[in-house]
Amino acid sequence: MKNWTAIMLLFLLMSVSTALAVEIEGTGIAVIEDGNVKKAEDEAFNKALKNTLNRFFNSSNRPAGENIPEITEEFYRFITSYRILERKAEETEVTYRIMADIDDIAINNINYYIREATNSAVFEITGLPENEEMKERLLSTAKELFEQRRFTTKYNDDFLSGLPDVPSPADVIAAYSASLAQYLFMLSVNTSFEETGDLVYCTVELFTKPYSRKKEFNTIKVVSKAVNESRISCANEAFRSSAGKTLDYVRRELIKAPGVKTTDSNYEIRAVNFGKFIRVKTFMDFLKRREIISDYKIHTFSIDEVSFEVKSFFDRPQFIKNIRDLQEKHNYSLEDTEGEFLLDFTYRIE
Repeated sequence: MKNWTAIMLLFLLMSVSTALAVEIEGTGIAVIEDGNVKKAEDEAFNKALKNTLNRFFNSSNRPAGENIPEITEEFYRFITSYRILERKAEETEVTYRIMADIDDIAINNINYYIREATNSAVFEITGLPENEEMKERLLSTAKELFEQRRFTTKYNDDFLSGLPDVPSPADVIAAYSASLAQYLFMLSVNTSFEETGDLVYCTVELFTKPYSRKKEFNTIKVVSKAVNESRISCANEAFRSSAGKTLDYVRRELIKAPGVKTTDSNYEIRAVNFGKFIRVKTFMDFLKRREIISDYKIHTFSIDEVSFEVKSFFDRPQFIKNIRDLQEKHNYSLEDTEGEFLLDFTYRIE
């Protein structure tokens, strides 16, 4: 977790304009443990920042059904400024309430920026065998399979620790509601064995009920069989097959993995009437900082004009939209002509 000083420096260093931002209010609460108020402050403030981003993604202006990555500190770059509305420290907890300006244009293209996008999930498995070693193997396998399908399970231990010894479905859903995870998976297993000589034949019947913050999905049933020399290995092999098929189906049909574009497109930008070169260079650096372009280099240069070769993760229509969205703020006109983009800064305001 970033400490308070690092977070403050992060925002002081950001120079993106707030003119195109959306204001979102967020709240974060953290428990004071062992009298460490400073740690609770950092945690509450981080939660408030993430809460604003979560609220933005879940607001009505987002496309219906759009899947988003797990909100991490990587996303803080899209908060251009913030105001602390309330800071409250009580005997057991610290609360922060903030108003954040979120860079709407940049964050709407978030999947282009997050290279290792994941979704957070918590899960609980009922019906596990009494054998503790077998239980641990199946839990470990479940975590491994979730991670392979780009579901981070970093909140799962805290989620499970908050459950009673014999939780009801209502207990599980309440614990999920209190967690930071995006998705919940309630898994139930039925395991049967048959031994013949030195071999163990086993069947695992797996029922999986996924939940999102807004939706309850239908239960998925998958049955798998395996043969092995021990009950533990046999059950784990069959469970791996059932759980793997289930998560593949979830990713394919229900909760699609966040999309990430990893290849560059190449474009030519020619700038004219910019006056001093530093003006157009500052603008190109701004585009790079905003990650509208991933890199650029000067192709030709004269007193009157300069042309750049640029790389971008955006395809041509989206690239044009991003450049057009900035025209009013940066006072230039845009013309798409014969394969290059002409930026005319004639009307740039001093």
